[in-house]
Amino acid sequence: MVCICLLLTLLAAGCFIRACNSRLKAGLVAVGVLLALVLSGAYLLADHLTDDGINEAVLYHLTMDTSGVGLGDFAAPMAITFVYLLATLALSFAIFRFSFTPTLTLFAQYRWLAGITIMLTAITVNPGTSGLINLAEMVIQAGNTQDQPKDYLAIDPNTLSLDGKNLIYLYVESLELNYLDETIFPGLTPQLQRLRKEATEFSGIREAWGTSWTIAGMVGSQCGIPLISPGEGNSVSGAGQFLPKATCLGDILRRQGYSLHYMGGAALSFAGKGLFYQDHGFDRIDGVDELLAETPNSDYRNWWGLYDDTLYPLLTKRIKQLASSPQPFALFGLTLDTHHPKGHVSLSCEKSPYRDGSNPILNAVHCADQLISKFVATLKNNDLLNNTILVIASDHLALPNTATAQLKSLPRKNLFLVFDNALPAQNVTKLGTPLDISPTLLNLLGSEVKGLGFGRDLLAGGPTLVQTHPDLTQYLMSNRGYLSALWDFPQIFLGAAIDTNNRTIQLEEQTLKLPIALKLNRNLQIEDMIFDFSTRTRLQERIETLDDHQRFIWIDTCVEIAPLLSATQRPPDTKYCLSYGALAARRLHIQPLQQNSTVAFKEISMYFENMTAIPDLASKRRQNLTRYRLTGLLDV
Repeated sequence: MVCICLLLTLLAAGCFIRACNSRLKAGLVAVGVLLALVLSGAYLLADHLTDDGINEAVLYHLTMDTSGVGLGDFAAPMAITFVYLLATLALSFAIFRFSFTPTLTLFAQYRWLAGITIMLTAITVNPGTSGLINLAEMVIQAGNTQDQPKDYLAIDPNTLSLDGKNLIYLYVESLELNYLDETIFPGLTPQLQRLRKEATEFSGIREAWGTSWTIAGMVGSQCGIPLISPGEGNSVSGAGQFLPKATCLGDILRRQGYSLHYMGGAALSFAGKGLFYQDHGFDRIDGVDELLAETPNSDYRNWWGLYDDTLYPLLTKRIKQLASSPQPFALFGLTLDTHHPKGHVSLSCEKSPYRDGSNPILNAVHCADQLISKFVATLKNNDLLNNTILVIASDHLALPNTATAQLKSLPRKNLFLVFDNALPAQNVTKLGTPLDISPTLLNLLGSEVKGLGFGRDLLAGGPTLVQTHPDLTQYLMSNRGYLSALWDFPQIFLGAAIDTNNRTIQLEEQTLKLPIALKLNRNLQIEDMIFDFSTRTRLQERIETLDDHQRFIWIDTCVEIAPLLSATQRPPDTKYCLSYGALAARRLHIQPLQQNSTVAFKEISMYFENMTAIPDLASKRRQNLTRYRLTGLLDV
């Protein structure tokens, strides 16, 4: 469809040549063509990364810390995107230049009408347009208060009793079940073919909405919920808490006295992985930066982090240490070699490619097969699987790579193998999703839960949600308001303490980073938090997009807030300021901040009770913000 939209856009562009008798018309059609082309380009780029166009994963990563991303893997798409943008701008300028004519023929008028019709059609049916509309609807729904859904099962960790078995959970990056299909990839995974015969294999694990990228797969499999972005523009790096109201495996195991460890080859900062484990009970959390100190060669790494043949010995060493203690433990690990689009083959596998070695991702999967087998063999030979459950699972389905066409030739499912001496080797074909993994493991560890979140025990008699809801995606999306509430934004009813030296604001028990803007509803409840970090749109630009009457609190350097204020309001020689009001407010509140300042809720509420609005002021303030952002000038 997107290719058809591109062709329609180019056809419309041709219709506009010498078909506009005013510069305004020429400018409008040029902007329309630019919009249509950008929508198509955005969709193509997102689809290349997600295999599902503009979806929740795009929104999540736009609002999260992206430090630690393996940019080298995406050099080609970034270069193509840059060239595409230049070509798009050049074409739009050419349309503006050559569409104008002082005199119009009747045929030219018909061409102009045809061009408008074709261009609007290209924009309307563009999958990029529908993707953006869906994201907008998600954001709106996330702000709606919603009661706990009837299918959501909350667990009190204090009421459970486990038998003390250890848990080793290995997330193998993107290693979906189809890689093990001999009809598609003969001889690709001989070691896993052998291991699956010794395990309880769950072969009916479909991917659920909100579980299609690494941190989402982790949250889905450990908390029984799909992962949604915490709000429009929010950053977990600034908020300082990751799903504080969700109950996950880590929270439960922590209450049962487990020692909890996470080890992954990638950076902890990327997508909030480190914060997730920190906020859900883990004692030790190690990513590439922490583990490099334990490696013999710190230069041996790829774009994302550690090669798998470096990570596995570190995992084994840690397991030996944990197994020597009487305290039960759970260790979660994440590999990297099979990351899309081409994978990264560990040095120890370079002499054993898959077949002729022409497909890079299959070489990486073939290597992963060997390394997993060696890892499991080492654990067995050292008696490290006694009283221990071992899980080997994919974090999510494979994202677009050099074997995507073959992977899509059969229905796609996630890998989920469980090695437990108390379970017979078997193939469980019951339909489920990653949301069902955590309650299944909890019961294998000795509990008797019916489920966790939206997950159900795959070994129990009852149905899973994918069996009871024909359109599970739509059902989960309809509960986005409740899922958003699990992020538990702090409120201002107890006031705020601001430390300008450390650039933080204390709200209730949460410490948030400055600068920050808090969006308030009519009851002065915080409905979203917007931060300003180098990897995101500047905070000033986010303020520009607020509705005229959207109430907000903005804490930033005074010079950043100054464009909203009249010349007489601007405080002199003060670094940080507190401002609140709305873009259309007759007068914004502005308060210079000292090193340690407190703000009382009563002052804020009294201001909003008496706030009056002048609609024209909102447009003027937006213009001032834009001018300052582009020119550095406060006044003209």
